[in-house]
Amino acid sequence: MTDSALILIHASGARTGFIGCGVLIEGGFIATCRHVWADATAEGSTAEAEFPRAWEGGQPARCGLTLADACHSATGPSPDLVLLRPKMFPKGVFALQLAMHHQFETGAAEAQAMVERPHEGGDNPWQEVTVKGELDDRLGPDERRQFTGAGLQGYWFVRGSSGSPIFKRGGQQLAAILSLSEFGANDRKSSLQEACVIPATVIRRHVERLVAAPVAAAEHLDPAKLAEVLETIGAAGTPVADIPAKLRDFVMAARARAAEPLAPSNDGADITAAIGAARDKLGRFDAAGALAGLTAKLDKEEAARREEEVSRRLRMLPLLAEKAAIERLTYDHAAAKATLRQLLDLAPDAVWKWIELGDLKARRAISRGHSRPFAGR
Repeated sequence: MTDSALILIHASGARTGFIGCGVLIEGGFIATCRHVWADATAEGSTAEAEFPRAWEGGQPARCGLTLADACHSATGPSPDLVLLRPKMFPKGVFALQLAMHHQFETGAAEAQAMVERPHEGGDNPWQEVTVKGELDDRLGPDERRQFTGAGLQGYWFVRGSSGSPIFKRGGQQLAAILSLSEFGANDRKSSLQEACVIPATVIRRHVERLVAAPVAAAEHLDPAKLAEVLETIGAAGTPVADIPAKLRDFVMAARARAAEPLAPSNDGADITAAIGAARDKLGRFDAAGALAGLTAKLDKEEAARREEEVSRRLRMLPLLAEKAAIERLTYDHAAAKATLRQLLDLAPDAVWKWIELGDLKARRAISRGHSRPFAGR
């Protein structure tokens, strides 16, 4: 199944020939490197996808490609990535799921790549191979990872292998695609045998935005807030096919909740105002802002409750001390000890009250109506 996802990208027209690789992913897109797309469409050429595992009429199936998303970033460097839309899907071709977490795109891995082996002769010098290696767990500032080949091999990646899929050893989800220098820095003359890759989680972020865009447009959701809303609804952990429905449900529910009239309350105008502010933010799909405002108000109320509790306890102390004194002078020592314990629960640092309680425990209780012991002459 993973084999069928490999796509070969050709240029047709002014420039004709094999350019690089791509991979069919969930959502019905083909992910490849930006420079592969640029080469395939240079000088007025058109890009075509070849499906090497799907044959029609004795030849691998081919179809035209259009650019679905240039994957530009508004907040940092744009990845070496584009998402393409094929004009048809041959039978027997399966789209790959994208890794949802970093743990599924690091460690022991295998690349399904195309390499050039001209010394073997033949009309087609390109050959599909499996390259074993290790995906580094460190993500670079350009959001690429390092892929290091395991052991010395008679071949290594060349420009045509850009866009080739990489999987964790034994895994089915796409871990990354190869992203090589346009200047052939990773040719077979290099002894390092290293390449950079675009991780699946980076690819997924752009796929999420792409499949959510029609819903965002239909619901008049600000495109600048789309990434924030997708994070709010947990799109990163949701199958791509389910994201549009999940986004639509959130938008409808948020609008409905924001439109609910505030119920009359005796809790205070500040409470009503906090709820109103939260619903106003929710109406603009700022669920994170709504929750932050409510959390801040709850923290303030909790602090006020604690301050009120401390004040109440301080006001009780002189009353309890007076009560214990009266109970003691009326010889109700059991009641005095109970009152002192209550006082010390509120003020455990009241040293003299501890002494007073110890003094009561040391004395023999004298009940009312009994004669007092002789106090001496």
